[in-house]
Amino acid sequence: FEKEQHVSCCCSKQTNQEPEIPSLVEDHQQRFHPRMRVMAKRSDTPPRTARQIALFQLPEVPKPYRKAVQVVHSKPRAPMSLVQRKVSNSWLKNAVQNKPDEEGWWSIRIAEMATEIGFDSNNREYLRDSALELMRIIFEWDVVAAEGKRLKWKASVLFPDIEMTAEVVRYRISTQLRDQVLNPDMYAMIDMNVVAKFRRASSLALYEFCVRFERIGRTAEVPWESFRDMVLGESTEAKTYL
Repeated sequence: FEKEQHVSCCCSKQTNQEPEIPSLVEDHQQRFHPRMRVMAKRSDTPPRTARQIALFQLPEVPKPYRKAVQVVHSKPRAPMSLVQRKVSNSWLKNAVQNKPDEEGWWSIRIAEMATEIGFDSNNREYLRDSALELMRIIFEWDVVAAEGKRLKWKASVLFPDIEMTAEVVRYRISTQLRDQVLNPDMYAMIDMNVVAKFRRASSLALYEFCVRFERIGRTAEVPWESFRDMVLGESTEAKTYL
């Protein structure tokens, strides 16, 4: 009798417990694809920490400065490289936001300037050569102004004096434009974050020309020859583009 009771208890336990039947998918994975279960857990979704950081990333803080319209609407008498256009913007911004020394010299650290213009090379010789060539370029100022509104025809180099050490650049601004550069009546708001992103000198020149009329909604009408020389620089080579 005891044996029969023991058997009946064991049978009751088996009948109360649900049988473990593996699914067809799991059985198929285990038999034929042992790595499928691991691969199925992988995902291209970034980790949770990375997603949380992305939620709090802020856009770049603008780095604007007031660029005198006389300089924006200038016509260089020689082609300007991308680095020269970026460097001139960095120097003008530094002059607008900082005071010169007693002799009229402004200073800026080369590392700061390189970061501001997006120059990621250690080739300081190239920067020096670009600065020297910039000293030789004559600008005709405010060429967009109507003939009746131009009180004077002016032309000069923008930075007549430049000094460079291993870490610092010193420069002076043309006396013809110094007052207009420091306290412009009319200006374009040039964002150095935008300037640093350009990869062509002509594109940067076009941006500066257009941003001057951003609030107006349309640009001034300029003869195409003058516009070409503003963007590309006045030269025999530039005249072959248009």
